[in-house]
Amino acid sequence: MHFYQRNLMKHDIHTPSIKVSSETNIEADIETNTQTNIDEARIKEDAEPLLLPPAVTLPLTGRHLIEASAGTGKTWTLTGVMLRLIVQAGQPCEKIIATTFTRSAAAEMRQRIRERLQDFYQLLQMINHSTFTPLSDSDLDSSKAIAVQKYAHFIAQVQALAAQKNLLGKYQDPINKHLIEWVAKQVFGLPVDVTAAASTKVSPKASISTPKPTADDSENSTHKPAKNTVNFRIALQRTTLALNQLDRLFVSTLDSLCQKWLREYSSETGFSAEVQISNDVSGIIKGMIHDQLRAFMAQVNANMPELYPMMFDNNVFLAVADYYEAVNRALNFYTADIDTVPLTAFDTTTINALMQSIADDKDSGFEAYFDSDFRKAQGFSASNKLHKHFNEIKNLQNLLSTGDITNVFAMYKVGNIVKVLEGIEDLYVNDKGFNSKKEQQSAAFKSFDIVDNIWQLIQQTQALQDYFKQVNFYFTQFISRYVRTHLPKRLESQRLTTFALQLARLNDALSGKKGQSLARYIRHQYPIALIDESQDINTEQALLIQRVYLQDFESDTADKAEKSNGKKYHTPSQFLLLVGDPKQAIYGFRGGDVQNYTTLKKLFPEQPKSLNQNHRSSAALIDSLNHWYGVGEQDIDPNQADQLPNINQQPYFMGREIYYRKISATRQTAELVIGNALDNEAASLPAFNHIAIEYKAPYSQQVVAVAESDGISSDTNENTLSSDERTVDYADAIAAQIFDLFDDGKPLSYQTRGLTLSDICVLAVKNSELHTIEKRLHHHGIATVRGGSQSVFGDSMSVDLMTLQNVLLTPFSEAKLKSLMLSSFFQLTLEQINQLYDALNQTNTQAAHGQAHPHQASINTSLAEIQQLVLTASELWQKHSFLVAIEWLLNQPLTLPNQITLNFWQRLAKHPNGERLLIDLRQLLDIISDQFNGQVGEHQLFEWFCAQVQQQPKEDWSTQQRLPSDEGVQLMTVHASKGLEFPIVFVVGFTGESKAKFYGAPLYLYGIQATHQAAPQFTQKLTQNNDNPLLNRRLTALPSQIADNNPINSINYVAIEDQSAYEERLRLLYVALTRAKEQVYLVTVAKKSEVKNSALAPFMDDLAKFAVKETLTETTNIINSNSLSKYYNLKLNFKPKTNGQNEQNATVAKIDYDEIIKVITIDTFKGWANTSFTALSRYIDHTSVDTVVNAEDRQDDDILLAAQTRLLPIPNSSLAGEPSNEVNSIRFNFEKGTNPGTFLHSVLEDIANNYNETPELAVPQQDARADKLKRWSVMVDRTLRRYQMPSNYFSTKESSAGQYGNWHDINIDDLQPDYIALVDWLDDIIHTPLAASAVPLVNIKYNQKVAELGFNLRLNQHLSFSDLNALFHQFDIPLQLQSQEVNTMVWQYLKGEIDLVYQHGTQFFIVDYKSNYLGSDFDSYNPAALYDAMTTHSYWLQASIYQVALHRYLKLRLPNYDINTHLGAVEYAFLRGMSPKHATRGKLVKQFDSAFILALDDMFGYPNGN
Repeated sequence: MHFYQRNLMKHDIHTPSIKVSSETNIEADIETNTQTNIDEARIKEDAEPLLLPPAVTLPLTGRHLIEASAGTGKTWTLTGVMLRLIVQAGQPCEKIIATTFTRSAAAEMRQRIRERLQDFYQLLQMINHSTFTPLSDSDLDSSKAIAVQKYAHFIAQVQALAAQKNLLGKYQDPINKHLIEWVAKQVFGLPVDVTAAASTKVSPKASISTPKPTADDSENSTHKPAKNTVNFRIALQRTTLALNQLDRLFVSTLDSLCQKWLREYSSETGFSAEVQISNDVSGIIKGMIHDQLRAFMAQVNANMPELYPMMFDNNVFLAVADYYEAVNRALNFYTADIDTVPLTAFDTTTINALMQSIADDKDSGFEAYFDSDFRKAQGFSASNKLHKHFNEIKNLQNLLSTGDITNVFAMYKVGNIVKVLEGIEDLYVNDKGFNSKKEQQSAAFKSFDIVDNIWQLIQQTQALQDYFKQVNFYFTQFISRYVRTHLPKRLESQRLTTFALQLARLNDALSGKKGQSLARYIRHQYPIALIDESQDINTEQALLIQRVYLQDFESDTADKAEKSNGKKYHTPSQFLLLVGDPKQAIYGFRGGDVQNYTTLKKLFPEQPKSLNQNHRSSAALIDSLNHWYGVGEQDIDPNQADQLPNINQQPYFMGREIYYRKISATRQTAELVIGNALDNEAASLPAFNHIAIEYKAPYSQQVVAVAESDGISSDTNENTLSSDERTVDYADAIAAQIFDLFDDGKPLSYQTRGLTLSDICVLAVKNSELHTIEKRLHHHGIATVRGGSQSVFGDSMSVDLMTLQNVLLTPFSEAKLKSLMLSSFFQLTLEQINQLYDALNQTNTQAAHGQAHPHQASINTSLAEIQQLVLTASELWQKHSFLVAIEWLLNQPLTLPNQITLNFWQRLAKHPNGERLLIDLRQLLDIISDQFNGQVGEHQLFEWFCAQVQQQPKEDWSTQQRLPSDEGVQLMTVHASKGLEFPIVFVVGFTGESKAKFYGAPLYLYGIQATHQAAPQFTQKLTQNNDNPLLNRRLTALPSQIADNNPINSINYVAIEDQSAYEERLRLLYVALTRAKEQVYLVTVAKKSEVKNSALAPFMDDLAKFAVKETLTETTNIINSNSLSKYYNLKLNFKPKTNGQNEQNATVAKIDYDEIIKVITIDTFKGWANTSFTALSRYIDHTSVDTVVNAEDRQDDDILLAAQTRLLPIPNSSLAGEPSNEVNSIRFNFEKGTNPGTFLHSVLEDIANNYNETPELAVPQQDARADKLKRWSVMVDRTLRRYQMPSNYFSTKESSAGQYGNWHDINIDDLQPDYIALVDWLDDIIHTPLAASAVPLVNIKYNQKVAELGFNLRLNQHLSFSDLNALFHQFDIPLQLQSQEVNTMVWQYLKGEIDLVYQHGTQFFIVDYKSNYLGSDFDSYNPAALYDAMTTHSYWLQASIYQVALHRYLKLRLPNYDINTHLGAVEYAFLRGMSPKHATRGKLVKQFDSAFILALDDMFGYPNGN
């Protein structure tokens, strides 16, 4: 529950004790107290003016950025803005996208949005059912002054009623309160401007004040609300619609959003739906590295045969896993260019010549130096390596005499030759080796050829070593660039891809020639975007946001007809909200780059709004944090810090590097106290604690002796040490402090209960640290809960859900259905299942013999009803999505043997392992939603799910969530804790050095600006072809580089990485410290020497002892490890102590949900019909037009209506048709109803997408027909199976039984007669010339047609049926909808799918397939009969909607669109009457007048009346 509601929880809980009283009595009580409430409210408002949060004041158009510090209500703000967009701005769910960083966070946000909508729904229900809510404008005639009084009186009544209804907490939520006041102001005709600055303090009294009266504003002037205002009825309908269609609201990750857009704009992006996302392609990448490494080694061997063996000896070629690290980083930073590393051949001539010269040297003068006394006389230093090992020169000559170049490295390993080499190097580099004043002797020694040659050989050897490094650097950059370039094609060849590569594909499309058009399409379809955790986005994601929502674009142009009429082309109001906190950017290892956030921040027109009120932690803890980061006394803008005098001496310097700003706490009192929390004398505890462990702090001798006398054996090797040998570490200190928290002498209370282990969390940087802590706490008997590595796909629920999917794909399989009934969904035994089948068989047998089976009073659900549920869910999956099917199925009540009536959710909850099952099921459904967003074929989803169950991935998104009931100290990494909060937090692992860690062959990341001061010309060279600041990051394999040929300008890339690692570690520390609500314990262990570059450096005076700065001691409680020594060796079964209050309330009663469910049922929303042609057709006046909507067109409504009654009908289809080879026979005898019609639509869509013929196809007709019959079998059989069609229509009997084979191997004689007839009929259809263009379907080119073009037409606030009727009658088009009073709904959009849109010449035509049965001969499908069918089924309305949809689509996509030039006719293709031999049958063409389409488009309008 949100912070604004915490103090109101007692008013906001539905309990079985709610008393039902009449509305009149409640409101009578309210009326008597209204004036008192108003007076009291005004006194309170005057005393405590409200500070409106940005969620209330933010304009609902434009671009906005909110910077939210930890605990300041970021999610509350996002969901509040979402509620305002839906209710206040009237935005439909399908136009809104919301993204966050992880799937778990997206699932939480989705749930929070639902809860917020449900809360507001309850408030609106309460208001709309009250007797004091104004119902019509006639109630509102009054002067402005009276309107203000009525408004205040109304608000007071609402507040009082909310208190009576136990909804006061929901009402006092600032967003809910604002929206209710906003609607009420419109109802009463008062100003509704709420876009005041967030810093302005506004009271409710001030908010209802009216402007200063003018001459026209007398007290007696009448006052009515403006037109198109939103009243409480409309607000309720908007909220209801959003709840009913919440699955259309996209809430997921940016990666999933990319997938969604790729699918929807596949023609622009080249996306293939057959490609599957793979979460692990490391095996493929390593294979590519292996292949290229072998090829590179072969090339080196061919070009440099002398050096090739030496490269092996010197480990030049690393393991594949080492290069994988570099490649993985290149993929994480996909847009960062990789610097080219040059590689030239190394000339070994010089080395060979030097080796030969040294080996052959026989200088007699040099021979004298082999005499030790002679060397001393020449002034050699007695302690010098060269003097001591001078005779090794002969061994060096012998070694080099072999002429083997590999000996240049062997000379460093054989004997003591290396000592001579080191001595000569010291002589030349440091001028060491001779005594003082022996310069001449030193010079004479260097003049010998052998000495100089040895020195040159040393230098050449070092150059060769550097060359080997260069070879490695070269291959590192080469393989990184190679994999980045070729991986997409390699994966696509296997029908695989990754999220990162798909994101790159979308960005490529957005940056291409038609990129701006694509961005405009996306903005038009999704004008509302809310992006959370924007500080963690990678460059590709930042580019996506920039190109779609932040770049300037030209306005769309209207068509000529609209311009001539002076019409304005409407575009939806756009809204972008980015929420982020640069202080919490901690995912650099995944490619997250805080520089992306900083760059995007500069693109916003205004300064970011800030959330600086912390609602998580106590005031004492927030005050300590402010002091720790140097802003305890005043706030300072980090961007202006450089202007302050002596900035390095300012305390603020401690928080400067993470841009810390001062924050305040909304909660002044501590919730963790000593004693009873309700006692006024309860004492609070220090908020910020530092446990300082001394270097090698010893255990207490006395305590160790006591522990040993207890006879408790140790389970760790450390405890076998004596007290003198054992030293205290961080795990000991944490265990001891936990014992101290539960000490009998000071019982602690948290909120209104005793402290528990689950209130404590230990955060560490590394998992290894957590492992040590976990072992130590277990040793002391302290229970722990740690986020395990178990995959959610490895537990039983994943198998049960896989079984359910399998059954829904093959609902007629008895074996699979039995397996499902054995699962946790049904929880039946095999004996009970057999009883159900026996009962069904008995019933069928009696029915077969004409016996009327007795009506037994059985309350159990029959097997036939279970089969019906499965069939219904199967059909829902095929027509909609798996999530729609599963949501419907899981809410169906069943009465199974030995069970009470329960739906599937309730049955799972009653399972002994119910909590685990429900948590896993919720997580699995969230994963499916996020992975596919509902846009995936049934078999593709099932295959993907089966693969996950088999592989059991253990990545973050698939890690099994822990149970809320788990009890123990929570252990997790700081990264995993982001977004969480805990009463008490221990923080460890920040005493180490903050340096970048590289494994294998590293790639170093740097920004071009980082090199600007050191190398301006170098930077200019890099940036000259790149103007986008998001693309200023680069990767290099070189650890350093000399820029502009100037050694002084050397760029150290390792140092740049170290600095980035240090800054990220500072941010990681901030995240750790801000997880605590009451207490934080920073644990440090002193080191022997000072630690460099520690993240604690800004806060510590001594980085060896880790002593905090003196300025922080006032707000930091220092705990010396010695003070905890009495707890170090306690080994017992830990039992947390409880205070008296907690013990008194220890009895836990099982909750009876029945009464609560009754209350929830009253207050929760109920679904209602879709807005579409199908939904509109329900309102056709049957007295005017004798019509029954065709079953083919009623399917959506059937599903929705049946879902409300929890029973879905299955159309009756015969199980077998009459076999026939005659095409004219099958077309008239083919199955009728929903499934057959949908089958024909689907198979024709496949044909349109995958099949066409060209005139040059030179295949004999008979051969072509045989090839088609075999080739089409795959397509037809798949579609038949999807729609559960009878087996006689399948290509072969084996195929109907689910046995697949290669279509090449099909014997033409094995094809079933009805299949042949069906294919011939379909072939007949596609070869029939269309009436509008005289072109058959089969001859329309791929790039000139779009099958199943979906659309969502935005509408004005209310669709007037009377106006629609008048417009249709004006143009003599048959339509009569019922009066407006019948339609009490507010339509927000029209949705639908056009079967086919194709281009012929300059015009774009619409084709809609109809499988209506009009008669058993071709004459039954003559033009007059088709006209009657169009009128009977009101297809004229559907056709006009299609034309408006295509009109808007073409207007958006064609730059020079003209309605009279481009908009073609609508053609209705009645499939049963289509044949090339009957040109005038089965086709009806309607070309609507352009004036009618423009008028209808204008009547449909756009939201908000724009």
